[in-house]
Amino acid sequence: MGENSSLKLNLISLLNNLERNKWYLLLYVIMILSFSLFQLFAYNHHASVKREVITLFLLILIGIILLLYRNSNKEKIHRIAFVTIIVFGIITLVLSPILVGCDEDEHLARTDLTSEGVFIPHYEQIGSHRGYIVNDYVVALDEKTRFKTIFSSATDDKPINKSSHLVEAAFAQNAFYAYLPQGFGAFLAKELNLTNIWVLWLGGVMNLLMYACVASYAIKKTPILKVPMLMIACLPFTIYEATTVSSDAFINCFSLLLMAYFFSMYKTEKASVSKENLIIFYILVLLVGLIKPPLLLFACLTLIIPRENYESPSYFKYALIGIILIFIIGVLWNVTYSMPNMRRSHRGPRAQELNIDTVLQLKFMFSSVKYFTAVMGDILSKTWYVFKDLFRFCDWQGKYGVYQSSILALIFLVYYGIISFLYPIKYKISRNKRLFAVLVFLVIYIALFLIQYLTWTPVGSLRIQGVQGRYFIPLLILLPFILNINSENTRYGERIRKHITKERLDNINLLTYIVIIGLLSCLQILTVVLYY
Repeated sequence: MGENSSLKLNLISLLNNLERNKWYLLLYVIMILSFSLFQLFAYNHHASVKREVITLFLLILIGIILLLYRNSNKEKIHRIAFVTIIVFGIITLVLSPILVGCDEDEHLARTDLTSEGVFIPHYEQIGSHRGYIVNDYVVALDEKTRFKTIFSSATDDKPINKSSHLVEAAFAQNAFYAYLPQGFGAFLAKELNLTNIWVLWLGGVMNLLMYACVASYAIKKTPILKVPMLMIACLPFTIYEATTVSSDAFINCFSLLLMAYFFSMYKTEKASVSKENLIIFYILVLLVGLIKPPLLLFACLTLIIPRENYESPSYFKYALIGIILIFIIGVLWNVTYSMPNMRRSHRGPRAQELNIDTVLQLKFMFSSVKYFTAVMGDILSKTWYVFKDLFRFCDWQGKYGVYQSSILALIFLVYYGIISFLYPIKYKISRNKRLFAVLVFLVIYIALFLIQYLTWTPVGSLRIQGVQGRYFIPLLILLPFILNINSENTRYGERIRKHITKERLDNINLLTYIVIIGLLSCLQILTVVLYY
């Protein structure tokens, strides 16, 4: 009798919860249904009626479950992040076409090497051929199953072939630690004698777990900007990349973590930032910066931390020394390891064929004010492209170049822009510190373009080639810190906060979560209508 009464009370509570949030749930349903109809009438993309109905029904059910979970854990945003990442990550992993991600074939080669215990790839020469020795299944998956689904390929169901094969590229320039989760997953698939697809699935699951754990801990760690950080952690592309064997998942989640450490040092009490705090932050900067060199400039954020926050005034000098050491290590790493290994791939012959030379490109760019202005203008003109490319879910080589969505990019840009400007934040930042943060943002933003201009674009070109939106994901969390007009020391902040009650703030957070799961659900719809 007691159990029945308890069950009845839980059911009533559940129904009341749904009743209170019916308009938000309706918004979620309208969002995914509208996107499905938009794909049909604007692009004629559609699956069978049965598959689309099943997809929409399952997504609505998942949305209801996640909404209920969010409402019962509204004060624990890191838990919401973890569950959302895992749920949509698993769905994305199963539905996504094989090796459709950016450079995923090359990431798979590096993952295979890591699974064999080869942390520093060896460049081999066999006869007239050069490259890296990997297991044969890497080539089989790339040549026979890439851009196909598990239902349209037979190779993915075949046993893992461990015979040797030479491939020309394996991201040897990247640091080994970015492939440890994927490598462990591939190792398990081999040891358990599973089929080819399980290398990608177990590698993807391990990568996803690493991403979910680090990203959710970053949200727990940061004292400010938890909801904007949740938006970036649950961005469809970041979760999509986390389900692949790409090293981008490592860069994205550890960038969130280093920003969380920066925010905690900025917002902490006076005389509480220790040398250990600085060391941890600089280690995190190195971990991401050795893979994406422009991100080493995140080290400069320590100069924004109020001096009174340091345990001792002399620690500010340690912060300066730390920045210098970071740059020295970064230069040494790139000159002695990364760049030589980068040339030991298809990138080396391509550079010779297309006349790509870093020194000559620099001389060309600075030889004329006209040329320099043109290159900077090209960077500025690509702003919308950067955001739009965050919603491109395929490599450029695939015939499904339509595996992207400008409308989703626009929705994210508008909503994240509003959040960046208006989300209530309790911190003070002076005009000079805000300007310095803007400077750090812009220098990294421009550097990410210039790296491609110097290493991927032919000498003499005024258009930068090879830039992808995913490179800029680590920068996104800085935007609300820089742009927010609702912080404590702005003339707008006090005026806005008067109108934001706790109930209204919870409604804003709830609406944000609806947008998050709406965008993630639209990715699943896009996959189904294109590939199934």
